[in-house]
Amino acid sequence: MKTILVIAAAALWACAHAQVPSVDELRAAAERGDADAQGQLGVMLVTGGPGVPANRTEGVAWIRKAAQQGSAPAQELLGGMYAEGVVVSRDDAQALLWLRKAVEQHDPNAQVRLAFMYLGGRGVDRDAIEATRLFGLAAQQGNPVGQYNLAISYSEGDGVAAKDDAQAVLWFRKSADQGYADAQFALGLRHATGRGVPVDHAEAARWYRKAADQGHARAQYALALLYGTGQGVPEDVDEAVRLLRLSAQAGFGPARDGLKRLGKP
Repeated sequence: MKTILVIAAAALWACAHAQVPSVDELRAAAERGDADAQGQLGVMLVTGGPGVPANRTEGVAWIRKAAQQGSAPAQELLGGMYAEGVVVSRDDAQALLWLRKAVEQHDPNAQVRLAFMYLGGRGVDRDAIEATRLFGLAAQQGNPVGQYNLAISYSEGDGVAAKDDAQAVLWFRKSADQGYADAQFALGLRHATGRGVPVDHAEAARWYRKAADQGHARAQYALALLYGTGQGVPEDVDEAVRLLRLSAQAGFGPARDGLKRLGKP
C-alpha cells in the first residue's frame, strides 16, 4: 500500500529535478553508484506506478544503498519507514540510527522525526528538552511542522523553561503563513480566545477559514460556530450547517452532535 511517507518522499525527489529520469536511466545511474539515483529508483520501486511494477524489497534495498552513501533524504526516509513501520517492520533502533545520521547533515525533516522519537520516548528515554531543541533546529530552517511543534512546546511549557504565549504565537504564525493547517487552526483559536493576542473574531475566522479550506475538521467546526453566532463574520445559519456537515463527514463528533441539535440530517 502506498503511504503518505513514501509518496511525500517521491514528491520531494521529483521537485529536486526539473526532469525526472526514466526508470531505466535511474537504474543505470544507480548501478554506477549515484546515490541520488539510488534513492529515486528506490522510491519508484516502493510506490510503483505506470510502467514501474512495485517491488518493495528491491526498492528498500536501493534506498538503503543511498542512505549508506550519505544521502540525507534517503537516511531520513529510511529512518521514517522504520519509525512508522511502513514498508519495513517497525524498528525504533534502526529509526534512531538513520534519523541521527540525517540530523548530523542538518536535514530538517529528520530533525522533526527524531524530535517525535524523543517526545514519545520511542527507543530512548522521553526527553522533551531534546525534542524541543530539534523542533527548534527545524523551525529555524523554515520547516512548518517544526515551527508548529515548537509553538506547542511554548504553549504547553513542555521542553522549555516556562510557557511563553508570545513565542507560541510567533511560531504558530510562521507555520500558518506557510499553509500548515494545524497551525492556522491554532492561530485562529488564539485570536478567538485572546491568548497571547487581543481577541479578534474576524482574524480568528480568517485563519479558521484557511484551515477549513484544507479539510481541517476542527477548523470547520470552529468556523461554523462563528457563523452561527455572527462573531467575526455575518451570521449565516446555512453556512454554519454546511461547515458542520463537512466537519461531521470528517468524523468530528462535536459537529455531528451540533447537527443533531439543529435537527439537520
